Amino acid sequence: MMWKGREERSTLSTQDLLTQCHR
Repeated sequence: MMWKGREERSTLSTQDLLTQCHR
């Protein structure tokens, strides 16, 4: 869970995480 800070400023934290994992 390193996207904790980004999740705060990102509305689609779940999507961002999936994108990072896919990349």
